[in-house]
Amino acid sequence: MNRLTDAEVSLIPVADLKEGMMVYNLTQNCLQINIDGTSTGWRCFNNQTCPD
Repeated sequence: MNRLTDAEVSLIPVADLKEGMMVYNLTQNCLQINIDGTSTGWRCFNNQTCPD
């Protein structure tokens, strides 16, 4: 899994973003998953439980 900062995540070209893409965000200290394939689709998952 790629370990990227917020700045590095923002540099990913929009054409390369895919729904379900995952990175470990070093700035936010969480697993980020892109939920819709857009630059605003990144969501941070840092709880060790299933989300509701």
